[in-house]
Amino acid sequence: MPNQADIGRAVPALANPGNIVDCGADTHFGFGNESEAPFPLPLAAFFVRSFCPPGGVTCDPFSGSGTVAHACLDHGRRFVGADIRESQVELTCRRLETVTPDLFPAIA
Repeated sequence: MPNQADIGRAVPALANPGNIVDCGADTHFGFGNESEAPFPLPLAAFFVRSFCPPGGVTCDPFSGSGTVAHACLDHGRRFVGADIRESQVELTCRRLETVTPDLFPAIA
């Protein structure tokens, strides 16, 4: 139960820094602006790098605007994605045409 000082605050005074992902307050989502649920590329990159080894494959069954695919290409991972809406598949394809993957990604 929060103490009286924490009521009404966005982040509790004693937040666990391990459960907060700081990816900036940028509201520009690029291609994500054409999706119903945009999220910033740094957030997707954090999880791709945390849970998928270099050269590994990430699956996003609700790929939307392709943010996870973009993060995978940026960080030396492979990607499999799907979306039930053809408009979102086309949006992902348009987005990925703008991304140049690193041919020799660092192992770290």
